Amino acid sequence: MNNKHVAAAPVAHAPDEPSGNHSQQIMTEKHTDEGRMRRIRAKQFITDRASGIVVVLVLVGVVSGGIGYYTHANPPVETEQRTVSSWEESTSLTHQATVQRSNPVFDRGETLSDREVYFTRLSPEFTGTHAYAFQANESERLDVELDAMLRYRAVGEGNQTYWQHTTPLNERRYEALEPGETATISASINVSEAATELDRIRSEIGSNTGRAEIAIVYTARVAGSVDGRTVAETHRTQLGVEPSGSTYAVVPSGTGRSPHVTTTEVETEGSYGPLRAYGPFVVLLGSILGAAGLWTLKRREKLSPTAEELTALERHRERTEFGDWISRARVPGHALEGTRIDVESLEDLVDIAIDSNERVIEDPSRELFFVAGERFHYTYAFETPDADDATVAVDQSADSEPQPSRTDADARAESTTDAPPSGVVTGEPDHPT
Repeated sequence: MNNKHVAAAPVAHAPDEPSGNHSQQIMTEKHTDEGRMRRIRAKQFITDRASGIVVVLVLVGVVSGGIGYYTHANPPVETEQRTVSSWEESTSLTHQATVQRSNPVFDRGETLSDREVYFTRLSPEFTGTHAYAFQANESERLDVELDAMLRYRAVGEGNQTYWQHTTPLNERRYEALEPGETATISASINVSEAATELDRIRSEIGSNTGRAEIAIVYTARVAGSVDGRTVAETHRTQLGVEPSGSTYAVVPSGTGRSPHVTTTEVETEGSYGPLRAYGPFVVLLGSILGAAGLWTLKRREKLSPTAEELTALERHRERTEFGDWISRARVPGHALEGTRIDVESLEDLVDIAIDSNERVIEDPSRELFFVAGERFHYTYAFETPDADDATVAVDQSADSEPQPSRTDADARAESTTDAPPSGVVTGEPDHPT
């Protein structure tokens, strides 16, 4: 390694700061420097790729504009269900019994209606009535066939039928029944006689297996058309009879309303949400403004890093490259006394430190790199871009002491008070990441 300048001169001391405060200062300067380097790199990146970034922004704007145009030119199609026709059927059951015997509670000939319990001795016979009706939007007509039958049967678990016997009771037919009209059919049975018949059937079968039931079953068969659609419906209801000695209960089931709704799918024009509808145009505007602004800044050379920033970036790169051999610390003034050798580059100073098994000390306050030696100490300082070379070459003869050249670091050191500490170097090492 070639050394350009060799000089020797006493150097004034700089005051030493407390190690804790100085360490914190060094860490703060390091973090500030890293942030500044990131900003310079970002400026350099944008400057080098400004044309490409403008092209990308233009392409993004074109694509966003196309998406926005397509969005408004092709609104979404929504499918909804619409009712084409709607009509409703209903069935109901009523029952009543007439008091046939004189008694102190009810008048003879009095009609008892829809009671939970009837008295077998007073009213052995009851009448059940089934009613059918329908409602439609238009004046439609339906043909309705009604019939009633007396059913005996025995059922097991799960409503399984073991045997069944039916006897017709009544039937009626209604032609062209209109909406709102009611078709009815009535049927009467003598509960005492029905209970006797049930016992006779079970006796002839020779088995009491299952639960014996007596019921009047009504069937309504409906045919015709509603809203131009063919109708063919069958409805079954029943009045269950439960004899219990001196009383019997009548239990209706199977009644209610049966709505019929016919729908069709209809496609309608919908709308997009605000993000889809206006987002592409926001991106388009942002792309245009970004491309125009970036191109203007590039042409006016407002993006490029300054010469000072480029120099600082290069110094940082070089400092990072040799970071494994460099530690940040404060070099006391007395350590700079004696013979100093200024080297040409940081790389040369690192080579000297490696050969002498020493660390390179970076003193940010002096803007100086330092390596201690037994007879000499070695220094390197980054040159200011437009500064004159202040290093003076001195004739080194055998009869005279070599004199050091004056640098900016020497001038700062001489302007401070000499207060040498007990050690040579204070501060914290800069551990590379």
